[in-house]
Amino acid sequence: EDAEGGSADLSLARFAVYRVERREAASMAALDRALYHDPLDTRALFFRGALRVRRGDPEGARTDLRRALDREPTAEPFAVALADLELDNGRPDEALVVLRNLIRHEPAHATSRKVREKWQKAELGLMQRADTVDALRPFRRSPEPDTRRALAYRLAGLENTEAEGLLRLVLEDAEASVRVSVLRLYMRSWLRRRLEEDAVLLRTVCGLLRADTAEGVRAAAAHLLGRVQQRVAAQALAGALAGEARDADPVVRQAAARALAGQDVRRATDALVEALLDEAPDVRRGAIDSLFRLTGRRGGYDPEADLEARRAAQAEWRAWCEKQRGPKAPPAEDDGPDR
Repeated sequence: EDAEGGSADLSLARFAVYRVERREAASMAALDRALYHDPLDTRALFFRGALRVRRGDPEGARTDLRRALDREPTAEPFAVALADLELDNGRPDEALVVLRNLIRHEPAHATSRKVREKWQKAELGLMQRADTVDALRPFRRSPEPDTRRALAYRLAGLENTEAEGLLRLVLEDAEASVRVSVLRLYMRSWLRRRLEEDAVLLRTVCGLLRADTAEGVRAAAAHLLGRVQQRVAAQALAGALAGEARDADPVVRQAAARALAGQDVRRATDALVEALLDEAPDVRRGAIDSLFRLTGRRGGYDPEADLEARRAAQAEWRAWCEKQRGPKAPPAEDDGPDR
């Protein structure tokens, strides 16, 4: 400075030294000097805004950070700092405005970890303020899966028809983890009653068990259907466990086997007996455990035994089941065409 005179760059260099020494007053003076030389220097505006946050001057910090962003609208650190300031001051709506503008100028920032963290924090803050289903509805379109998952939990806690209607739409979410969360929420008593009473919803859940691309979703659907006392639920579980259309994933088959313990119908028992020869030990274990819960017996079956022993035990189980059902009724006699 003695040789060449003052400049923004030299003042910023002086600030860097003071910052390392944690001399806040001197740091602020150096930044003020830098902005005296160049009022639009975005580095000085950003650092002064951050320093003003630490010194308890949110309005001054907001002014500096906004001026910096006006000059460099694609600068992620500037936007994140301003969004953080708005969040800390209870203004999540303003934080979202800042982040949306950043992404509008540079769409690549939408995948940034820091941007996503601030976006989600802002949405969750707004969600806490929402007191109606209509106010919550826009969050179904959030780009953040965690926000949509939080929406599902919020709706499940409202316990009304309108909330359950929106929850059904969340069940169609593109993110598997969100669909799993919704299916688990339907375990709650008031939602499970809706599932048992609504044939359309029940068919939807059965469809997820049968055809969803994510094994976690299919397993969650199996667990839920095990709590539903409807024949269609038992049929869907039996189909996922055994037969030509059985699920290819042993995790799903095991979930179906255990869920069938709550379904006392013939097809459930038949599927469990067939699963005693499943190639996956966990599935076989789930099948015999459910048969025990349904009948109170294990019939000498060991899921870890060799194939020949398991076949013999399965045959004994089939014979026992037929005996319990009794003889088949003879066909009705044909008394001629008039009858």
